[in-house]
Amino acid sequence: MNIYIIRHGESEENAGASTSDDTALTLRGREQARRTGHWLSNLELRPRSLFVSPALRTMETADLIRESLSGDATVDPDLCEHGLLYENEGLSGTEIENRFEAFNLPASFPRSHGWARNRDGESKSGFVERVMRVIERYDNGFPPGSPPIALVTHAHFGGYLLGTILDIPASLLSKRRIRQLNCGVTRVEFTDSYRIIHFMNATAHLGDAIALE
Repeated sequence: MNIYIIRHGESEENAGASTSDDTALTLRGREQARRTGHWLSNLELRPRSLFVSPALRTMETADLIRESLSGDATVDPDLCEHGLLYENEGLSGTEIENRFEAFNLPASFPRSHGWARNRDGESKSGFVERVMRVIERYDNGFPPGSPPIALVTHAHFGGYLLGTILDIPASLLSKRRIRQLNCGVTRVEFTDSYRIIHFMNATAHLGDAIALE
Protein backbone atom coordinates (compact mmCIF):
# COMPACT_ATOMS: atom_id res chain seq x y z
CA MET A 1 0.00 0.00 0.00
CA ASN A 2 1.12 3.51 -0.81
CA ILE A 3 -0.59 6.07 1.38
CA TYR A 4 -0.43 9.85 1.18
CA ILE A 5 -1.11 11.72 4.42
CA ILE A 6 -2.29 15.26 3.63
CA ARG A 7 -3.04 18.00 6.10
CA HIS A 8 -5.89 20.36 5.20
CA GLY A 9 -5.22 23.80 3.75
CA GLU A 10 -5.04 26.91 5.89
CA SER A 11 -8.32 27.35 7.77
CA GLU A 12 -9.88 30.49 9.20
CA GLU A 13 -8.95 29.20 12.65
CA ASN A 14 -5.30 28.71 11.56
CA ALA A 15 -5.24 32.29 10.29
CA GLY A 16 -6.72 33.66 13.53
CA ALA A 17 -9.93 34.79 11.81
CA SER A 18 -12.22 32.42 13.72
CA THR A 19 -12.33 30.41 16.93
CA SER A 20 -14.82 27.86 15.64
CA ASP A 21 -13.92 24.17 15.86
CA ASP A 22 -15.24 23.59 12.31
CA THR A 23 -13.99 26.45 10.17
CA ALA A 24 -13.78 26.83 6.40
CA LEU A 25 -10.60 27.38 4.40
CA THR A 26 -9.13 30.81 3.82
CA LEU A 27 -8.48 32.00 0.27
CA ARG A 28 -4.86 30.96 0.73
CA GLY A 29 -6.00 27.55 2.02
CA ARG A 30 -8.09 27.05 -1.10
CA GLU A 31 -5.13 27.93 -3.31
CA GLN A 32 -2.94 25.52 -1.34
CA ALA A 33 -5.45 22.73 -1.95
CA ARG A 34 -5.64 23.48 -5.69
CA ARG A 35 -1.85 23.42 -5.99
CA THR A 36 -1.69 20.18 -4.02
CA GLY A 37 -4.19 18.52 -6.33
CA HIS A 38 -2.31 19.69 -9.42
CA TRP A 39 1.00 18.41 -8.01
CA LEU A 40 -0.45 15.03 -7.05
CA SER A 41 -2.03 14.61 -10.48
CA ASN A 42 1.40 14.92 -12.10
CA LEU A 43 3.07 12.28 -9.93
CA GLU A 44 3.82 8.96 -11.57
CA LEU A 45 2.26 7.25 -8.54
CA ARG A 46 -0.74 9.45 -7.85
CA PRO A 47 -3.49 8.59 -5.36
CA ARG A 48 -6.57 6.96 -6.86
CA SER A 49 -8.90 7.35 -3.88
CA LEU A 50 -9.29 10.06 -1.23
CA PHE A 51 -10.49 9.38 2.31
CA VAL A 52 -11.53 12.51 4.14
CA SER A 53 -12.22 13.72 7.67
CA PRO A 54 -15.77 15.15 7.87
CA ALA A 55 -14.54 18.48 9.26
CA LEU A 56 -15.41 21.35 6.92
CA ARG A 57 -11.77 22.38 6.32
CA THR A 58 -10.72 18.87 5.29
CA MET A 59 -13.73 18.32 3.02
CA GLU A 60 -13.12 21.65 1.27
CA THR A 61 -9.46 20.68 0.84
CA ALA A 62 -10.30 17.25 -0.55
CA ASP A 63 -12.92 18.67 -2.91
CA LEU A 64 -10.37 21.05 -4.44
CA ILE A 65 -7.71 18.33 -4.64
CA ARG A 66 -10.21 15.98 -6.29
CA GLU A 67 -10.71 18.45 -9.15
CA SER A 68 -7.27 17.45 -10.44
CA LEU A 69 -7.62 13.71 -9.80
CA SER A 70 -9.93 11.17 -11.38
CA GLY A 71 -10.53 9.10 -8.23
CA ASP A 72 -13.38 9.04 -5.76
CA ALA A 73 -13.63 10.58 -2.27
CA THR A 74 -15.08 8.92 0.83
CA VAL A 75 -15.82 10.57 4.18
CA ASP A 76 -14.28 8.76 7.17
CA PRO A 77 -15.10 10.17 10.65
CA ASP A 78 -12.12 8.29 12.12
CA LEU A 79 -9.81 10.74 10.32
CA CYS A 80 -11.05 13.76 12.30
CA GLU A 81 -8.78 15.71 14.62
CA HIS A 82 -8.12 14.85 18.28
CA GLY A 83 -11.27 15.66 20.23
CA LEU A 84 -13.38 15.49 17.05
CA LEU A 85 -15.21 18.85 16.84
CA TYR A 86 -15.46 19.56 20.59
CA GLU A 87 -18.67 21.62 20.98
CA ASN A 88 -19.47 21.80 17.25
CA GLU A 89 -21.69 19.04 15.90
CA GLY A 90 -20.52 19.41 12.30
CA LEU A 91 -22.47 18.98 9.10
CA SER A 92 -25.18 16.38 8.62
CA GLY A 93 -24.96 13.79 5.89
CA THR A 94 -27.63 15.61 3.91
CA GLU A 95 -25.69 18.89 4.12
CA ILE A 96 -22.51 17.14 3.00
CA GLU A 97 -24.27 15.47 0.06
CA ASN A 98 -25.69 18.85 -1.01
CA ARG A 99 -22.35 20.68 -0.71
CA PHE A 100 -19.98 17.95 -1.85
CA GLU A 101 -21.86 15.94 -4.43
CA ALA A 102 -18.92 13.71 -5.37
CA PHE A 103 -18.31 12.47 -1.80
CA ASN A 104 -19.34 9.00 -0.66
CA LEU A 105 -20.75 8.65 2.86
CA PRO A 106 -20.79 5.53 5.04
CA ALA A 107 -24.23 3.97 5.44
CA SER A 108 -24.09 4.70 9.18
CA PHE A 109 -23.38 8.41 8.70
CA PRO A 110 -26.22 10.50 10.25
CA ARG A 111 -28.24 12.31 7.60
CA SER A 112 -30.60 14.37 9.77
CA HIS A 113 -28.18 16.00 12.23
CA GLY A 114 -24.52 16.93 12.63
CA TRP A 115 -22.32 13.84 12.51
CA ALA A 116 -20.55 14.60 15.84
CA ARG A 117 -23.67 15.51 17.86
CA ASN A 118 -23.86 12.29 19.87
CA ARG A 119 -20.13 11.73 20.23
CA ASP A 120 -18.69 12.14 23.71
CA GLY A 121 -15.40 13.85 24.50
CA GLU A 122 -12.34 11.88 23.47
CA SER A 123 -9.60 10.88 25.91
CA LYS A 124 -5.97 10.76 24.84
CA SER A 125 -5.97 6.98 25.07
CA GLY A 126 -9.15 6.86 22.98
CA PHE A 127 -7.49 9.09 20.39
CA VAL A 128 -4.43 6.81 20.19
CA GLU A 129 -6.71 3.78 19.83
CA ARG A 130 -8.52 5.51 16.96
CA VAL A 131 -5.20 6.22 15.20
CA MET A 132 -4.19 2.57 15.53
CA ARG A 133 -7.61 1.46 14.27
CA VAL A 134 -7.19 3.62 11.17
CA ILE A 135 -3.76 2.15 10.39
CA GLU A 136 -4.98 -1.42 10.78
CA ARG A 137 -8.14 -0.82 8.72
CA TYR A 138 -6.39 0.79 5.78
CA ASP A 139 -3.44 -1.60 5.90
CA ASN A 140 -5.83 -4.56 5.72
CA GLY A 141 -8.06 -2.93 3.13
CA PHE A 142 -5.26 -1.96 0.75
CA PRO A 143 -2.60 -4.70 0.71
CA PRO A 144 0.70 -4.35 -1.22
CA GLY A 145 -0.04 -3.88 -4.89
CA SER A 146 -3.25 -1.90 -4.30
CA PRO A 147 -3.67 1.51 -5.97
CA PRO A 148 -2.33 4.44 -3.89
CA ILE A 149 -4.73 6.22 -1.54
CA ALA A 150 -4.69 9.59 0.24
CA LEU A 151 -5.97 10.53 3.68
CA VAL A 152 -6.96 14.19 4.03
CA THR A 153 -6.76 14.90 7.72
CA HIS A 154 -5.38 17.23 10.42
CA ALA A 155 -2.09 18.28 11.98
CA HIS A 156 -2.43 16.46 15.30
CA PHE A 157 -4.05 13.35 13.86
CA GLY A 158 -1.63 13.18 10.93
CA GLY A 159 1.35 13.52 13.25
CA TYR A 160 0.17 10.70 15.48
CA LEU A 161 -0.70 8.60 12.45
CA LEU A 162 2.81 8.95 11.03
CA GLY A 163 4.44 8.48 14.44
CA THR A 164 2.45 5.31 15.08
CA ILE A 165 3.35 3.96 11.64
CA LEU A 166 6.99 4.48 12.64
CA ASP A 167 6.40 2.72 16.00
CA ILE A 168 7.14 5.86 18.04
CA PRO A 169 5.52 5.47 21.50
CA ALA A 170 2.51 7.70 22.17
CA SER A 171 4.26 9.12 25.25
CA LEU A 172 7.05 10.51 23.04
CA LEU A 173 4.62 11.80 20.44
CA SER A 174 2.87 13.78 23.18
CA LYS A 175 6.15 15.54 24.02
CA ARG A 176 7.56 15.95 20.51
CA ARG A 177 4.75 16.10 17.98
CA ILE A 178 5.45 15.40 14.31
CA ARG A 179 4.17 18.52 12.60
CA GLN A 180 2.80 18.92 9.10
CA LEU A 181 2.22 22.32 7.54
CA ASN A 182 -1.02 23.19 5.78
CA CYS A 183 -1.28 20.96 2.70
CA GLY A 184 1.99 19.28 3.62
CA VAL A 185 2.09 15.82 2.03
CA THR A 186 3.76 12.65 3.33
CA ARG A 187 4.00 9.42 1.34
CA VAL A 188 4.47 6.09 3.13
CA GLU A 189 4.79 2.74 1.39
CA PHE A 190 3.79 -0.46 3.20
CA THR A 191 5.46 -3.64 1.97
CA ASP A 192 5.50 -7.13 3.46
CA SER A 193 8.80 -6.31 5.20
CA TYR A 194 9.14 -2.52 5.42
CA ARG A 195 7.47 0.82 5.87
CA ILE A 196 9.23 3.25 3.56
CA ILE A 197 8.97 7.04 3.96
CA HIS A 198 9.38 8.40 0.43
CA PHE A 199 8.92 12.01 1.53
CA MET A 200 7.52 13.80 4.55
CA ASN A 201 5.72 17.16 4.88
CA ALA A 202 6.44 18.02 1.24
CA THR A 203 5.47 21.64 0.61
CA ALA A 204 7.58 22.78 -2.38
CA HIS A 205 4.47 22.51 -4.60
CA LEU A 206 2.82 25.32 -2.59
CA GLY A 207 5.30 27.99 -3.72
CA ASP A 208 4.36 31.42 -2.40
CA ALA A 209 1.11 30.03 -0.93
CA ILE A 210 2.94 28.23 1.87
CA ALA A 211 1.94 29.13 5.43
CA LEU A 212 4.77 28.71 7.93
CA GLU A 213 3.44 28.12 11.46
